[in-house]
Amino acid sequence: MSWTPEAGHASARPGWIALLAVSLVVLGLAALGRAGWLLWTFLPLCAGLGLVLLARPAGFVVFTLGVWIWAPFVRRLVDWDTFYHQLSPVLATPTLLTGLAILAHRTWRTGLAQAPAFALLALPLGWALAVGFVNNGIVPSAYSLLAWAAPAVFGLYVLGAREKTPGLEAAVLGGLSLLAFAASIYGLVQFVEPAMWDRRWMINSGMPVLGEPLPFRVRVFGPLNSPVPFAAVMVAGLIAALLDPRPWRWFLAPTMLVALLLSLVRSEWAGFAVGLIAVTLLAGVASLGRVVRMFAVFPMVVALGLPLLAYEPIQRAVMSRVESFRAGSADVSLRDRMILYQTITFEEPILGKGLGSTDNATRLSSGNGRLDPKHGTVDSALIQLATSYGIPMAAAFLGILAWLGAQAATAGRRSSAGLAGLAIVAASLSQLPSYNMLISAAAVLLYFGLGLSLPLRKSALARDPGRLDADSQDGPLPEAGLRQA
Repeated sequence: MSWTPEAGHASARPGWIALLAVSLVVLGLAALGRAGWLLWTFLPLCAGLGLVLLARPAGFVVFTLGVWIWAPFVRRLVDWDTFYHQLSPVLATPTLLTGLAILAHRTWRTGLAQAPAFALLALPLGWALAVGFVNNGIVPSAYSLLAWAAPAVFGLYVLGAREKTPGLEAAVLGGLSLLAFAASIYGLVQFVEPAMWDRRWMINSGMPVLGEPLPFRVRVFGPLNSPVPFAAVMVAGLIAALLDPRPWRWFLAPTMLVALLLSLVRSEWAGFAVGLIAVTLLAGVASLGRVVRMFAVFPMVVALGLPLLAYEPIQRAVMSRVESFRAGSADVSLRDRMILYQTITFEEPILGKGLGSTDNATRLSSGNGRLDPKHGTVDSALIQLATSYGIPMAAAFLGILAWLGAQAATAGRRSSAGLAGLAIVAASLSQLPSYNMLISAAAVLLYFGLGLSLPLRKSALARDPGRLDADSQDGPLPEAGLRQA
């Protein structure tokens, strides 16, 4: 079975309709005091809608991104209505939804033809899967495979859909900025007055990184489950809004900027700067106007955000974190991370421990639904790669990503969407030492960026040369790109 997108259909409207339908179900059940029903109905509901949307790639991409952003919020509603679930099917929903892209094999195989280096990822993945079966069992290894592989297939789906669907880039880029804007509004409200479900999550999860469940004491995590993935969404949304040629999109950026600052994730602040620098250095002559426009818009974004930043509790929280940049050895989190890298030892440096040995997959093998205290709580992608894959295969995985990133750098500068994808990739890769950007929502954004910025075949460009530079001369987008979501 396979789904093929309709040629020339770039509207993300079906995806927005699906998100609206899911939202009405979620809010309706919550209002009736039946949010607990979502524990087992949310996954099939989203999966069914995802299957319908596979043939409409812009809609499927926007819907998938929306579910990744809001599924943790749904999980918190369920827990608030019932009790805290160590293993919640709701959190498996976005991963399984992303994996549905494998069913659209004509689309992702088209993407694979554009970027054959993706196929090389099967080598380290296959190795770690085989080792994981032996060390960790079938279920944890299979779940971990889906967590690592589904975002890559999603990136191929985006790339293949670009080849078949003119105007898709503008549709999904605009969708990302709107989704991030909505999450930023929730994040700002959360900082001022965290909802009861958010407070209960902060207490039950036992994550000190979330701050305190009190007004103005929350380290903003928005609808996601922790500040780092929320900050990654804000960075991607900011980039999408700043590089969107439609001026009204820029007005979405101020709240995203303030929400990013309130996440207090300094590495993502730096990642945002890395993304902007990458665009500046790698943009070609044809894209110079876009870069100038982006930097001309950014001061206006900051100015529009100043009323929020001037609010004393927000100013106090942000400035306290800014001061920590100058703290040097007194910076506890930085010191702890440096100690981790200096003292880390791997039990299986060559073979690795296999898939299922790190992150949330350890909940499936621990017997009690809790994270493994040693391997489940380390968030560095580099350490998780070396632990699961072994150092040789981890190096191979990173080498393949670097090669794909280099390909994106040569081609992404040809359009606004390509530049945005390239900036998202650069920002994501810069976070690998501090956070695992290769699984979960952060990974979906990384591969989404690759899907937007990797080059298309010459045959595709010959059929539609306008897609390569949809807003060339810094003029308006084609009509097909303006009529979406």
